[in-house]
Amino acid sequence: MKQKRSGMNSLKHKGLSGFGIKVKGDVVRKWTVGEESSAILMSDFLKQLKESFSNNLYPIHTVDIIGYKKEDKQFYFEMPYIYADTLWTSGSDLVSEKEQIRRSLHNRTRIEVSGFKSVVTDELKRIAPMLSSRDMIYCHRIKDSLSLCSDKYLHGYAHGDFGFSNMFIYKDKIHMIDFSESFIYSPLMDIATLSLSMRNENVFAKHLDIETTVLNDFKFYMPQINILKKVKMLSWLCHAADIPWRQELIKMLDEQIK
Repeated sequence: MKQKRSGMNSLKHKGLSGFGIKVKGDVVRKWTVGEESSAILMSDFLKQLKESFSNNLYPIHTVDIIGYKKEDKQFYFEMPYIYADTLWTSGSDLVSEKEQIRRSLHNRTRIEVSGFKSVVTDELKRIAPMLSSRDMIYCHRIKDSLSLCSDKYLHGYAHGDFGFSNMFIYKDKIHMIDFSESFIYSPLMDIATLSLSMRNENVFAKHLDIETTVLNDFKFYMPQINILKKVKMLSWLCHAADIPWRQELIKMLDEQIK
């Protein structure tokens, strides 16, 4: 029997409460980029994204992109509505799903290169204009912490928002949404985001094994991962209009950036 969906409330409950979510019939529209990107050739961009995701996330799948539309001076990915739990809202132990996550991260093609400090510095420059003068202190402190970190990192594919709320359990497979580009092209960025997505202590306690397993696979890059977690939180802070969420981010940043 087909379950009746309840529009926006159901989407929020299922973990789709991101920027610019719209529902039209059985289609979900997910806001992705603003007016400044109007010069991009959308068909080429869409093709590139599809190829990138299908080739690099395996065994994780993606929710099909069925369109890319401009409306109200914004661009949207169109995806079919899927009534399914995210890893965030699921009540199960997610044994097979966690193995899919581990394999997706472990099997990605990547190479060790130098340049981590310049990559992070460039990302902080991108973020800085969107920060308040009060929040700029975090930007400066992250830059200062780079002096204590190796310049080596792993260059390779990154989803960009590799968190539990973007992972749907559908037919016993993980399907991902939120097709945003990562400005730091490294699987270490996805590991940092995955770790942050389990920040809720109840979720963390239940799924500690996946973080432990994944981090053990990349233990030589823990200083870089910790810096990328701070960079990710800072990028979230740029868009945190919700006051409780903003306060939580500031608390987390204050705890991790001395």
